[in-house]
Amino acid sequence: MAVVADTETPAERHLLRPAAGAILFWRPARSLQAVHWFLLSLAFGLMAGAFLLANSASPLFRFWAGISLLGCEILNLAGLQLAGPRAFNSSHAEILRGFIAILTGFFFLLGVTEAAASLTGSLFVWLLGLTTGASILVQAVAFDGAKRQYERAAGGAASGRRETLLEIAVRRQKAVLRGNATEELIWRCYGFVRRMQQQLVPRDPAGSADCFWRLNRRRIAVWAILSRRMNFVWLAAAAIVSAFEPVALFGVFCAITGAGTLLLLFLLAFGWKSRSPRA
Repeated sequence: MAVVADTETPAERHLLRPAAGAILFWRPARSLQAVHWFLLSLAFGLMAGAFLLANSASPLFRFWAGISLLGCEILNLAGLQLAGPRAFNSSHAEILRGFIAILTGFFFLLGVTEAAASLTGSLFVWLLGLTTGASILVQAVAFDGAKRQYERAAGGAASGRRETLLEIAVRRQKAVLRGNATEELIWRCYGFVRRMQQQLVPRDPAGSADCFWRLNRRRIAVWAILSRRMNFVWLAAAAIVSAFEPVALFGVFCAITGAGTLLLLFLLAFGWKSRSPRA
């Protein structure tokens, strides 16, 4: 659907999705279920972080860490394509996918920050790496909210239903009554992310779906630059390039934290375009 395709990043459209399609075209790959692809994706993501944590000073290790992170994203998309969009519309699926992304991002960012710090010899890089991780999280949460809002307003929302904040609170309370501390923590974190998302995304737009779609197609394309997948591609590319130009790691930290934050503030300030200037 065109509305859903509008929220894809250039990296997804021209690199990751074609690569995932090529993998699924291989007949033995079709015997694997979606869950297997997600487990392989997690394994590649953890391997990417392991390369950096094992020897971040080695250009070869940084190169293969970037390749592994790209492989992680390709395998993740392969799982999504195999399962179909409706299989991942529930809050439980959101939590599972978010957990995989956070675990992968944490270890890779830890490794890439260690690499950048060792290359520059400055402790300031650790603070910058921590800020970059927080920026990626905020940008990803904001983009996810804007994406759902765009799909709903443009008439292309999926049929799945998300729990309201009240329902999330009820699920958390039930977990407390059962004495399940892990489940209670999961629903508490998920509720925190959803509340943050509601504070970040623009106000709900008004007007016809067709008009909203025509006026905001370019705007959502800019939003897609802030997606978690796009930021992971930037990090992977920086790790690969750092094998030849070590300054690439420091540069991508500055770009994600500085330019990414400014872009997010710009998009939040202007919101959605609700009517044509000629109207």
